[in-house]
Amino acid sequence: MKKLLTLLSTIGIAGTLSATVVSCGVRVYEKPEEEENDAEPKDISKLKINDLQVGINAKIIHEKILGAIRTIYKKAELDHDYLIEGLDELLSNDVVRTTGSISIMAQGEYLVGGFVIDINENSSITSPIPPDPNPNPGAKFDITKLIITGVTNKTTMDEIEQRVEAKIQENVVKGIMFGRDYTIAGNPQKDTNIQIQSTSFSH
Repeated sequence: MKKLLTLLSTIGIAGTLSATVVSCGVRVYEKPEEEENDAEPKDISKLKINDLQVGINAKIIHEKILGAIRTIYKKAELDHDYLIEGLDELLSNDVVRTTGSISIMAQGEYLVGGFVIDINENSSITSPIPPDPNPNPGAKFDITKLIITGVTNKTTMDEIEQRVEAKIQENVVKGIMFGRDYTIAGNPQKDTNIQIQSTSFSH
């Protein structure tokens, strides 16, 4: 279940089968492609996408994320191998209209880890979300109970992220992580409300 906090101020066979071609009595064997499915899960937390910005179309964001992930697992598909959360909160008419963070988390058996992209006015910054060493669900906490004050139009997003993280660590079961467990949307210089939303893969 997603909750908001407002701050006021099946596997497909990857390889092709060996084929035998007979021509003039000479047999040629086609080498099978390497089986990706047999490999260890690929860690997407090392990927970086730093060329997103306010004003970009959601379709381009999806294409860039898919393209980056397919550099390490070429059969990756959204919703099957990874999830994107937090993007809808930044969009208006399928275009990013405000700064904020989106989370990309692996799921399934072929990918692990994740990364969070902070989209700014003119660029983006990617931070890793390492593979979760303790994937078992823990205690739940309603983030709508948190109160964060002192946010003004001079407060930066970095400061908001730090305040939210400190408040969550103070009030919530330890181990809650920005990007994996919640995202932030809004620009304190322009918006009166900043949204903090839990993700579907939150503990």
